[in-house]
Amino acid sequence: MGVLGDACLEHERIALLPLKPFFNHYNELANCDEAKGSNCCEWVGIECNTTTKRLIGLSLHSTRYEDEGWYLNASMFLSFVEFKSLNLQGNSIVGCIENEDEMHLRLTELEQLDLSNNLFRNNTFSFLKGLSSLKSLTMVVNNLQGSLDIKGLEISRNLTVLDLSENWIESLES
Repeated sequence: MGVLGDACLEHERIALLPLKPFFNHYNELANCDEAKGSNCCEWVGIECNTTTKRLIGLSLHSTRYEDEGWYLNASMFLSFVEFKSLNLQGNSIVGCIENEDEMHLRLTELEQLDLSNNLFRNNTFSFLKGLSSLKSLTMVVNNLQGSLDIKGLEISRNLTVLDLSENWIESLES
């Protein structure tokens, strides 16, 4: 698959299209042009590498709201091999579907992950294991409470920002 002129990579544009209905409330991708050859690097919430035209950032901030929450299938993001930033804040996510092994092999470039204003609990961290490039993890306003074992997170040694504020955490253990 090649680059279409100055446009994004065609296979990455196609991989973005299934996300449109999945994140349905005030969906930033909803108005994106599905026409073949349209430049997904110009879509709202999308950031591309200016040289390779690969998708490096995706913001799906407050695009889906469910009263009871839902489980994210992280394999939706596996087509984006240079993925560095993912913003999923405000989407009522309670956890991830158990397909993490494949995700860890492919999202090794992810540096920033924002999961704020969701419904994560202390036992939903296993999907973070293996994100070796992660520098910033933000989980403000979730359902984290009591004693949280951050050693059990098994996240990147490169992590410089861990924001767990506005939860009900009494202590951090390592």
